Amino acid sequence: MVLNEGKTQFTIFYPTGQGTKADKRKFIKIGKAKIKPSTNAKYLGVTRDQRLNFKKHILERRKKALQVFSALKSLLLSDISQKIKTRIYLSILRPTLLYGNELYHSKTDINYIEKYE
Repeated sequence: MVLNEGKTQFTIFYPTGQGTKADKRKFIKIGKAKIKPSTNAKYLGVTRDQRLNFKKHILERRKKALQVFSALKSLLLSDISQKIKTRIYLSILRPTLLYGNELYHSKTDINYIEKYE
């Protein structure tokens, strides 16, 4: 197996109020490769930060949903029935926006998504 140093990073997760800026100076060495720390980790399309905060993930999902809406805008503004528009929303737009929402642990995060929806 070959390790791609450019794509490999690590993140240390901390409870709220812990962790230091000195964490940026830490690294992991595997053979001759130095693995650099990152403040965010993306796994299966869900972005987490060191505090397990999902704000960056939510912003990314909102941006993606806006892109999808823009692509479908002419269709949604056309004379198709409200029933078809609702189906498009429920089958395409909403899943794009809510991807990974099962992990949100904060009422603030949930309210932030619902406000956009």
